[in-house]
Amino acid sequence: MKKKEIALFLFILISTLIPNLVLGNSKALVVFKKGNSYIIKESKSIPITVNTILTENDIIKTEKDAYLNLQLSNGVIVKIGANSQIKLNKIIKTNQEEEYKISLQNGEILSKVNKEKDKKIKLDIQSPTAIASVRGTELYIEANHSESLIAVNEGRVEVSNIDGSQKQIIEAGEKIIVTFREQKKDILGVYEKSKFNMIQELEKTKKQNLENVILQIEKNQKLLEEQKNKIQLPPNPLNQ
Repeated sequence: MKKKEIALFLFILISTLIPNLVLGNSKALVVFKKGNSYIIKESKSIPITVNTILTENDIIKTEKDAYLNLQLSNGVIVKIGANSQIKLNKIIKTNQEEEYKISLQNGEILSKVNKEKDKKIKLDIQSPTAIASVRGTELYIEANHSESLIAVNEGRVEVSNIDGSQKQIIEAGEKIIVTFREQKKDILGVYEKSKFNMIQELEKTKKQNLENVILQIEKNQKLLEEQKNKIQLPPNPLNQ
């Protein structure tokens, strides 16, 4: 094979692979917190602070009167309400698409997903009774072990029960209550509308260029660890 043909082959191969490469920082960031919240790992509770970096399979729990704002990407931000527990089941980011899967075991989630040019963003939130598939919208979900309330303020959401046998499209201004037995659609009430009033607050905590922010936080943490390792305690005179 001639050099020109080899070069052309490599160019085509790289051009095909690069758009689908998974970005190195497929992580989420805590951008705001109030009250006490924790990451549950190996039966241990690790306190969450602002700038805590989250990864796949992290379980997050908030206490009474506490809440967290998480940023999953430049286009996705999520608020976890009080007395809630969620799990980050999947965080995948490539140059062309982003995919997130969150399980809401109990409590509430408010999310804002902005559509981005030339990039598909998919957010699936699963509760004990329903799955909400988001493609750019303002969404509120409140769930317990037997019932889920899903409300849409902007855009549209596909809602299905756990086994996928029933599916409905919920438009802006609508809500649906899903149990193991039935689904009831209605228009938004005063309660749901009050939840969406928090969207502006959610946007205020948003970080620009999230991937760069995470990289800088990780770099700072690494430098701190290196400094700690350099600090040496004075020799114990009793050992001399």
